[in-house]
Amino acid sequence: MFKKIIPLIILFFLASCYREAPDKQVNFDMSKVIPQEKMVEVMTDMHLLEGAVLQKQRQNAVSYKASPYYNIILEKHQITGEQFEESVRYYTYHTGMMDKIFEEVIVNLSKKESELMNPAQ
Repeated sequence: MFKKIIPLIILFFLASCYREAPDKQVNFDMSKVIPQEKMVEVMTDMHLLEGAVLQKQRQNAVSYKASPYYNIILEKHQITGEQFEESVRYYTYHTGMMDKIFEEVIVNLSKKESELMNPAQ
């Protein structure tokens, strides 16, 4: 399962390298930025969703869209789409923080993969 998510992780790492021009002032609505720990949980669920959608596409050779399911994840974590978008914008601008988020997401996904591969433990 983890191998199926690697392209998504690479994509997000590349996106985290993007940064506005240094001379341009960037304003963030900090009231909408999700705390880093919660962002890890949300991103972990997002990656699991993407993996599930990709698996369904391969099994059925049908195009599945993940977008209807994103709202379920946002509701689960009690956040709005606007909060998520502002948080992605904020953490993408602060690349060090985004890198730490994805490091923790990878750890979470690895743990889940291990649990699936070894259910008796």
